[in-house]
Amino acid sequence: MESKAVFHTFLSRFGILVLGFAVLAYTTQVWGSQGRGAISLLIADLAIVSFFSNIIVGSSISYYTPRVALFKLVPLAYFWCLFIGISVPFVITSIHEQEHRVFLIIISCVFSLCTVHTNIFVGLQHMKAYNIYTFLQYAVLMLFLILFVFVKDTADYTVYFVAQIFTFSSIFLVSLLHLYKQAHSPLFSWNFDKRVFFQLFSFGIKTELSGFMQFINNRLSYYALASLWGIPEVGKFAVGVACAEAILVLSKSFSIHIFSQTIGNSNEKIKLMQTQKAVRISLFLTLCCVCVISVVPNQTYTWVFGNDFFETKYIILLLSPGIIALSASGIIGHYFSGSNQLNILNVKSAIGLCITILLCFFLIPKYGVYGACIAVSLSYIVSSIVLFYWFYKHNSFSWRDFMFRKSDMIENLQIWKKK
Repeated sequence: MESKAVFHTFLSRFGILVLGFAVLAYTTQVWGSQGRGAISLLIADLAIVSFFSNIIVGSSISYYTPRVALFKLVPLAYFWCLFIGISVPFVITSIHEQEHRVFLIIISCVFSLCTVHTNIFVGLQHMKAYNIYTFLQYAVLMLFLILFVFVKDTADYTVYFVAQIFTFSSIFLVSLLHLYKQAHSPLFSWNFDKRVFFQLFSFGIKTELSGFMQFINNRLSYYALASLWGIPEVGKFAVGVACAEAILVLSKSFSIHIFSQTIGNSNEKIKLMQTQKAVRISLFLTLCCVCVISVVPNQTYTWVFGNDFFETKYIILLLSPGIIALSASGIIGHYFSGSNQLNILNVKSAIGLCITILLCFFLIPKYGVYGACIAVSLSYIVSSIVLFYWFYKHNSFSWRDFMFRKSDMIENLQIWKKK
């Protein structure tokens, strides 16, 4: 049953990848680099809000769902979502210019409320429901975009934000009804349990700190480009980043499938072997994708995304060294996370963030989008080296650990055939 759930998660991720590309291509064709840049900045701001809301409604609520009654968790989570969804956007928009503050507040609230339900499903081990609602976030968004642009003939890019509001609101209501039927217990209580709140907060702040620093590391260049070169440059860069990170979605999906088999294993030697095998497979798949991208004509990207995005291939290629490094170090990160060695991940993220800040300061003013690519790629490489250093500090190093083997393919083909 566990392997079946992993397979369904893989299918869900692949479907999200396809729909994500469809939404990306659709928005670039309709609104160009200016519209896509504005959308990307708001999504980046939304991600910052999400990290704060996820302190309570992220992995923390999943962890405590089997341990604490839902009527104690759900009201706390709802209150936290609304508090963070209203307060944090005001802080963000006081730091940098964001002309769509109202949209950011509304989307932050409804998206966080959706996250409450999906992560409770994870805690209840209803992975099928989690995968469905995660997939629907992209599918329903695409439907609303088509409806508003073609049926309602609305040309302004802010219709994307309206579509997001309708999407997350719809999924929130449907998932609430689903959760009510699945829970077999009350969902609400007006009693504020301080002990439960501090348990959620204490667990969440530890797990989200590394992720928050990694996000700032990944998206700091967006704000630097917007400030120094303008919104259209953000749009061009964001499309290249989305394409490059799509490579990681494929490799992560397969490597997580392999590594998930070792999470509950107490045998350190077996965990080490499985991690090294996952690294080899992830590297192999990522290198294959990069090779394919390198031979795709540049005209293909302008045909898919529009004439504003003629630099997309060069952006992807500049990001590729960092993406290749990240495809391997991401597996090592899972190893440390599964071993509860979160401090190493925090150190890695902090070092990567320092590199990004330093390089963005020197490279983006002079080289624009290409400078941002170099800064991000080098940051990924340096932070990956940190993880590899700690991984091999207590394990013997061999270059063969990174070389794909025929046995890896045979073993995993047999696994997939069983699905």
